[in-house]
Amino acid sequence: MTPEEIQTILDELFQSEGSDFTYTSEGRSDPFVPFVTDSSQSSSAKSDDVVLIGLRKYEPGQLQLVAIVFAENDPIAMVQDSLGKGYILHRGTKIGRTGEVEDISPNVITIKQMVSTPTRKQRYKTIEMILRKEGDKRQ
Repeated sequence: MTPEEIQTILDELFQSEGSDFTYTSEGRSDPFVPFVTDSSQSSSAKSDDVVLIGLRKYEPGQLQLVAIVFAENDPIAMVQDSLGKGYILHRGTKIGRTGEVEDISPNVITIKQMVSTPTRKQRYKTIEMILRKEGDKRQ
């Protein structure tokens, strides 16, 4: 193609009158709003500055449930990290950055964890730690 032909095609494309596209945002997020902004980056940096100790250093997937004991009205669970150090859990115990022990059952601990979606909405995610018998493989 010659430069004149290309220019003619471009002129026709820009001059053609088509229907203008309109976006209906009912029930949808705006596709032109970036997922990451400076304010969200600074807020995540603030949460990284917090020094976590004890169980707050570990996410639930990094711990292994080794025992559950029912004592009167307060069930107690024991978890251990990869080094073999044990920790005691009660209902309401904070675990990880945003997790909290919600329930302790005979075979399962339920942890409620706050997570952020890509659109910066806060939602709860439920994680279950299952008590495995000795010799069972971890999945």
